[in-house]
Amino acid sequence: MEPLETLEVKSESSVSEDVIVRVGSQQMSMKHRLRMVQTEDSQGNLLYLVTNQFDLMYDEISDIYRSSWAIEKFFKWMKQHLQIKHIHRQSDRAVHNQIRIALINFLFCPLLSL
Repeated sequence: MEPLETLEVKSESSVSEDVIVRVGSQQMSMKHRLRMVQTEDSQGNLLYLVTNQFDLMYDEISDIYRSSWAIEKFFKWMKQHLQIKHIHRQSDRAVHNQIRIALINFLFCPLLSL
């Protein structure tokens, strides 16, 4: 990864670095530039977020990642606990109904075993 330009980051931000980079080796690199934002996760581990979004602020990129990660964790929980392996229909109403039925089943099963 070749850094091309370092962008300014405010000190009070959770983002520690915002750099425009080119990915690849000298022999074979990408034609387009990318943006690498360095931030920390909730445990303090460094995260390098690479994107082609140049129109967003670095804090917005970090917030979008955090939001999408929370959604991914929710879907993982649903698959593990509600045993929803796939969605049967694509409409909003069908998806909501399938999740509601799975939640009701999840909550009532322990009560039935009493």
